Amino acid sequence: MPRRRFADSRWPESLQQQQASTQWNEALKTRAQSSP
Repeated sequence: MPRRRFADSRWPESLQQQQASTQWNEALKTRAQSSP
């Protein structure tokens, strides 16, 4: 975990992008499951 905290303090933008992409992937997964 210290590594992630270190990255968060150094590159907060990249970390936010990572979280956003993860949420986007989950949204796409849910969408694919709900669609026939």
